[in-house]
Amino acid sequence: MRSANSRASRKLKLPILVAGTMVLVVFLLLFNFPDGCETTASPQIIVLVVIDALRADHLSCYGYQRETSPNIDSLAREALVFTQAITAGGWTGASVPSILTGVYPYLHEISEWNTPRKPEARTIAQLLKKKGFVSALFANHMALSMVDIMDGFEKTEIRPQGQMTSKHLVQTALDWIGERSGRPVFVYLHFSGAHSPYRPPEPYKSMFLADAWRFERDLPIDEDSPNDADRGSIPYSVIEGGITDAGYYTAQYDGAIAYADEQIGRLIAGLKRLGVYDRTFLLLTADHGELLGEHEIYFDHVGCYEANIRVPLVVKFPNDQGRGKTISRQVSLIDIAPTVLELSGSPIPQSIQGKSLFVLFDNDEEDLHPYVYTQKLPQRSVRGAGWKLISDGASSFLYDLINDPQETHDLAQTEKERFEELRAVLEMHERQRVHPNQKTYTALSEKEKRILRSLGYFR
Repeated sequence: MRSANSRASRKLKLPILVAGTMVLVVFLLLFNFPDGCETTASPQIIVLVVIDALRADHLSCYGYQRETSPNIDSLAREALVFTQAITAGGWTGASVPSILTGVYPYLHEISEWNTPRKPEARTIAQLLKKKGFVSALFANHMALSMVDIMDGFEKTEIRPQGQMTSKHLVQTALDWIGERSGRPVFVYLHFSGAHSPYRPPEPYKSMFLADAWRFERDLPIDEDSPNDADRGSIPYSVIEGGITDAGYYTAQYDGAIAYADEQIGRLIAGLKRLGVYDRTFLLLTADHGELLGEHEIYFDHVGCYEANIRVPLVVKFPNDQGRGKTISRQVSLIDIAPTVLELSGSPIPQSIQGKSLFVLFDNDEEDLHPYVYTQKLPQRSVRGAGWKLISDGASSFLYDLINDPQETHDLAQTEKERFEELRAVLEMHERQRVHPNQKTYTALSEKEKRILRSLGYFR
């Protein structure tokens, strides 16, 4: 017969065992380990930053001569930097839904302002909710209010810059994160950034007006519709005080980048004050770039040219994983959604066309996308193996990006085999594309027209 002490010991061990099991279950729920990155714990804080109209080659960490981005440069030293990241859409309305859903524009079906997104193209926020995340969207780019991306966000706040400066935007996001201490959160921050018209505050407005890279070139003012994009002229929406010097506006564009960069520094400092920076998964990118004279197009995001579709992508993993590594393999912004989902331990729906960037974490020789597709209607492009095909339906152009990065020499007639190869890929995507007359649009209100007019989209 067992003693009373033995029976008491058994009674004591049972609740300890149960408690220990519960702790282990909670730990496993909070910290999943994706394949290829076994030492990276799934963070409770996921922050996605999009700086509007930011082209990669105007950041100093991507080799730009002006020091536009000291804070992003510092972040890049702690992160993975992707040098060949390509947007899926050459404007906000197509690109942002692709970032948040992981599919190309022809699958989320947004091809115009106020167009409904296909319900099957679920946002990161919708999918993370199943994993217990709460999500928030903060933006001071008002055109975002005309893009169907809000599903799954517990909190959305989109206000004009006059009511929400970029500084205020950062503080609002930090306050929201701080109020949800202990809960897994996903925050999407969208800065008006370098979008035209370029009006950074001082000292950024004057920062690059007299440096060694300042150039002068007077151009006529284009007062026609932005859809007609007169080459060799400055859009009317960009003009400030009658100035017609293209160099002035390029300096303002770079000043706007430097101002956005300051806010990135404030965001990082705030995350550190909250004590969550080391376990934060932070992604920084742009929805599209901007043409600053390429193809004689000034201060607009037109077409599928490199200046418009190659964007920065800086990814900081928790706990210094991947620190300081550069990836030169081609990736698409549709890869952001599956990467976030894998890190959170969420299943990746088969409908997602993007691929998790974790594949490149330990093997940067992996080809995630031999070809990537982009559309900025009427143009569509396929980019791969150092070549790019651009088509507007009536005409097609082939460029050798390695030997002709400015895309000045069309080789469609001389490189027939390469042309046919890329055209076959483009046609594969085109067969899945929904044409505009198959969609239902909501007419723009007068207020929405005023917003788009101020951004150069509508006159």
